Amino acid sequence: MKAQAYVLISVKVGTARKVFQEMHDIPEVAEVNAVSGPYDIVARVDSFDTNTIGRLVMDKIQATYDHLSCHFDGELTSSRYSPSSNLSK
Repeated sequence: MKAQAYVLISVKVGTARKVFQEMHDIPEVAEVNAVSGPYDIVARVDSFDTNTIGRLVMDKIQATYDHLSCHFDGELTSSRYSPSSNLSK
């Protein structure tokens, strides 16, 4: 089964664009969206299991940026559900 997580990222003022662009360079990051509210960026991460995703968040995301905080909300999934797919109904 494949693991998928949404990483909710808060950044310091003025750094969102740079972080947003650099997130695209991480191969496991399948999708990156800029959002408003308590978080600035939501990244969808796909991998083999949640342990691998946890290490990715610590080693490639949090370790790279000293100006962000991440909330990891992961679950195992076998589908490619997209919340926006229900908007047209």
